[in-house]
Amino acid sequence: MSAHPALRGLALSAATLTLTCLLLEVLARLLAPDPAPYRLRDGLYASALPQIAGVALPLQASVPRDAPRLAVEKDPKELRIFVFGESSVAGVPFSIAQSSSAMLLDLLKNGLPGKKPVVVNMGRIGALAPNTLTYLLAMRRFHPDVVVFYLGINDSAAGGLEEGMPARSPRLHAIWRWLLGHSQLVWLLRVHGPHWLPQRPAPSGQAAKAPQGPPPGFGRWTDLLTETAVGMGAQVLVTTPLRTAMAELEPGLVPAADGSVAFAGLTPEYRALLACRLDPACDFAGVLARHFGDAQPVALQRHRAWLDALGAAWQASAQRFGAPFVDLRTALEQRSPGHLLGARFFMDEVHLTLEGYAVQARLWDAQIRAMLAHAPPQPIAWPTLADLAPYQRLPFAPTAMGWSFLKRGWYLCAIPSLQAAVAMCPGSQCDGGKAASGLAWLKEGLTLSARPDPPRSHPPAGPRDPGGR
Repeated sequence: MSAHPALRGLALSAATLTLTCLLLEVLARLLAPDPAPYRLRDGLYASALPQIAGVALPLQASVPRDAPRLAVEKDPKELRIFVFGESSVAGVPFSIAQSSSAMLLDLLKNGLPGKKPVVVNMGRIGALAPNTLTYLLAMRRFHPDVVVFYLGINDSAAGGLEEGMPARSPRLHAIWRWLLGHSQLVWLLRVHGPHWLPQRPAPSGQAAKAPQGPPPGFGRWTDLLTETAVGMGAQVLVTTPLRTAMAELEPGLVPAADGSVAFAGLTPEYRALLACRLDPACDFAGVLARHFGDAQPVALQRHRAWLDALGAAWQASAQRFGAPFVDLRTALEQRSPGHLLGARFFMDEVHLTLEGYAVQARLWDAQIRAMLAHAPPQPIAWPTLADLAPYQRLPFAPTAMGWSFLKRGWYLCAIPSLQAAVAMCPGSQCDGGKAASGLAWLKEGLTLSARPDPPRSHPPAGPRDPGGR
């Protein structure tokens, strides 16, 4: 007899919980912010989704209140292309208007008569593969025709519970993905949950270097992302993410309490390389070979192995699902001095120059037009200075990234960003003047070899690095 009241209580509790969840689900669907991408200019849209990478950035995307949104229903002539990835997709250290997505739109407008191309930039700073899956599921109702993936750099430093779940518990993760794709309540909890949880502090007293290579099980994520996009009816393009090989030559310096690092830890060989990087007339490849004859092969082998592992994971997924593989790495390496990727095409450790983004856009354009014509892609025309001029005239303020790398001791990676700021905005009225002071501080620090460190008041007081790339 006593079992009946217990069963009735259990049933009542289950019914109450179910009704509560249903009520919360209804409220979530009614009151949740509109995730529709917002328009930047004709045909170019940007993500309106909040940042969910867990880095110290604003929770909500900065969306103008009066910005038009992408309609759910498509125009019959529309070709919707969604580009997913990290800060490199967002165009950092430039803007979305100068990103490879914007350049891709301009190329498609000229190369697809009769079509109405729409490119949606879904790049988010610090994005990981699990975050990207969440973004991808939210865009399903907009019926993408083409989905482009360019990510994996940040996943090399990832090691959370969700990152390893597809490999360790595939059935459990399949249930989680179903809930994520069908419940607005679960989706909102996934998006906002990382900001409610305490963030793990970064290890102190260690050099801030990312692990080399993708984490175990990363190939499962490339499969999930590709499979999900294909399941939406989209064609998929896969591109291997890149990082400059010069990052391998940076010394492992320990930051001080204020986040800066000392010049005293720099070896004479690295000082020579840094001084050459500051002199446009210097033979960088020659100095590299002269001072790093033994270290260079080891560093480049480590770098290539890391890119090989990332590329293999994405290429395997592309082959499994019949998706084209866009080889940006080979295109840039063939035009890099000594095949040292980064001497020409990177603004910092991981973000490309305008020329690099233009090459990426042209490779995507060639592949998309080939897919529509059911033909092999044609070789691309290399971008000229005239091709880049419209994007160079847009506002450009990358010095926050450069200053951050100066503080962290990644001097080689900071220099291109600061030099470009001076070239594109040389006056004191913009960030080019501040960038010039940062370059002057570097040159001064190299001349003070007899002193342990230049005065702490000299480094430019830029904003702290948010933690993502």
